[in-house]
Amino acid sequence: LLKKVDKLKDKGTQNIVKQLILRIIHNHKINNWLDFGTSKNLLESHAEILKTQSTDFGQFLNTTIHKPCYISPTAKIENSILGPNVSVAEGSIIKSSKIQNSIIQSNPTILGATLRDSIIGRHVEYQQDFNKVNIGDYCRLNNDEDE
Repeated sequence: LLKKVDKLKDKGTQNIVKQLILRIIHNHKINNWLDFGTSKNLLESHAEILKTQSTDFGQFLNTTIHKPCYISPTAKIENSILGPNVSVAEGSIIKSSKIQNSIIQSNPTILGATLRDSIIGRHVEYQQDFNKVNIGDYCRLNNDEDE
């Protein structure tokens, strides 16, 4: 990481970034090692991290949130049940869905889903009803036979 910082053209910025990195590394104590190597381990670690996070989020139309959860302030959620252990990233649109123990990355549209133990990538369009999925970035799943 420090080698990448050395390639910055501005020496002042280079020094500030190096000092910040060294300060973070020096002052950060690791109490537990959380393994993100598999989707199962990622979701288990995610649940542990959520227990330590603030659970302050807005109100959503006809929606129930079971803590712990993280929900971006820019998420739009209605007629859904979320949680426990759900993170919803910025730009998410979720309607008529039930989601538990899952990570929803940025800018998806999720309609009529029942998800558990799932990881949804960025810019996903989801209009099916699977029980357990891992969907990558920019994927589209729907029932339309014409597409």
